[in-house]
Amino acid sequence: MNVRIDQWRAPSCVALLILIVITFCLDFAHGIKLGQDNVLFGPTNRVRQSLAVALSRFYDPPAIGYVAYGSVVQVFKDSGFSEPGERGLRLAPKALIRLLNDGPELNRILKLAATIPIDPKLPLETIGASELGYADYIELSFRLFGINVSALYYFYFLLLGVACLLYLIEFRKSPLLLFLLVIFLAEQYFLHAYARRWGIELNAITNSRLFSGLALLPAAHIMFVLWRHEQPSAMTVASVFVQAALFAFIVTCRYEAMWQATMIVAACAALGLYYLFFPNRVSGWRTASLGPHAQFWPAGVLVVALIVAHLNINLTADARYAGEAKNHVFWHDFLMSTLEASPDLLRIYTPADTDTNNGDSIAFDTVRRHVNERNDLGSPVTDFDKQRNRIEINPAKSWTAYDQLAKAVVWRMCQEHPWLMFKSVFLKLGLHLYRMTVYWMSPWTSYAWQSLAFPAVICALGAVLCVLAGGMARPISTLGSEFAVWAFFVLFATMTPAMKPGIFSISSIFTHVAAVLIVVVYGISISIGWLMGVSARRLPMASSAN
Repeated sequence: MNVRIDQWRAPSCVALLILIVITFCLDFAHGIKLGQDNVLFGPTNRVRQSLAVALSRFYDPPAIGYVAYGSVVQVFKDSGFSEPGERGLRLAPKALIRLLNDGPELNRILKLAATIPIDPKLPLETIGASELGYADYIELSFRLFGINVSALYYFYFLLLGVACLLYLIEFRKSPLLLFLLVIFLAEQYFLHAYARRWGIELNAITNSRLFSGLALLPAAHIMFVLWRHEQPSAMTVASVFVQAALFAFIVTCRYEAMWQATMIVAACAALGLYYLFFPNRVSGWRTASLGPHAQFWPAGVLVVALIVAHLNINLTADARYAGEAKNHVFWHDFLMSTLEASPDLLRIYTPADTDTNNGDSIAFDTVRRHVNERNDLGSPVTDFDKQRNRIEINPAKSWTAYDQLAKAVVWRMCQEHPWLMFKSVFLKLGLHLYRMTVYWMSPWTSYAWQSLAFPAVICALGAVLCVLAGGMARPISTLGSEFAVWAFFVLFATMTPAMKPGIFSISSIFTHVAAVLIVVVYGISISIGWLMGVSARRLPMASSAN
């Protein structure tokens, strides 16, 4: 048995590499087949402002500081990207859906926005309550692939391809980690159909709402380098630097991905405590000055990359962003999801006439009720409406100030009803599972299962190759550290739906699915070995390969 497995190791690893390349190419082709390269998405205000900021940089002189020329923004408004109360073309929902899925028309709008004469009398506009980095993503896409909507799709796969290539080079000898890349790419294949399923809410993988999934591979690369405790080669150092830069860039486009960086830092803290209490069990490389803590260098590189990326945005953003957050508002989303998940808190804190089918309205109305109960006119977003005889809020005046009010409501809820707030965490997780169940049990179910068929085949083939290559032949001595790594991934992946459940928590979905698949494949491998009378610890395994 051992001889046969040894003979299968090398060809199986090669087959895994080939499978990864084929799956990546099929991912790219599948997205084009579904039209992912010729669509935009919602929310229209966010994508409009980000596009306008990016295109305004192509003018002479360019608009800098994450602001857009008013003339460029007006092109989008006049083309159907206007919001209630704005001057422009206001489309009915079905007409807006048709527009966002009409590639030629979108390209016409982009070309017009890139060439329209600039009226200096129109004020510059900003991106409100969202990550500024996505404008950088759009600009780089246009500069590399031309000003067309397909450029966003091509740039996505360029970033994904670079991350995959570095991962392959670094972990080419590890069947288990190669199998994880197979799972990730199979999930990317499914993501195309998943995004389309939810309409303009997601609509395309190039929607920044899904970028936490894209960030997962660079973060996993850094985490696995940290976990292996090996003295770094020049290639390892270079790959970690590039992956850290990729991750930091993606975080500026979708701040939700920060849970992955938090996980890596927490893993270093846990290892540091382990080294403190069990110094005799410390393994891996070390230096004279730092000792075994030198192994934490990947986390240090990641932290520096994140600091540099955020400093770049904060230092280059226009003065119009002074006092404003450069990322998506947090406390508004947290308050909204908490009230949606907890009927008790909703009844206690939200006005009775609130539209409970609109999550944003729930949060806005709850904050408005809070400031009225306290007669709080001290915030820049509050004004007294004499006609309604109450205080109104206008978040657009300062999203940061509004988010502070939402934070005050959350802390008030924690003080007044701590048990309900604690309970809401589990209610959110339940709501997340419910929404995922609705996805599979909706009238669209047949297509959902069809879209899962190919990824399932890819994962099954990858699992067979992983087992043949000895990727599941784990010595008992390594199981503790491996369990710790998977536990960190699963625990921190649960943070996002615990704060805000929903269809956007794609990195959490990816992580949980991968963890389940690893457990299932390992269990099957152990069972087969037991039936054949072969213990897993007796199966051959080169430690450097796993």
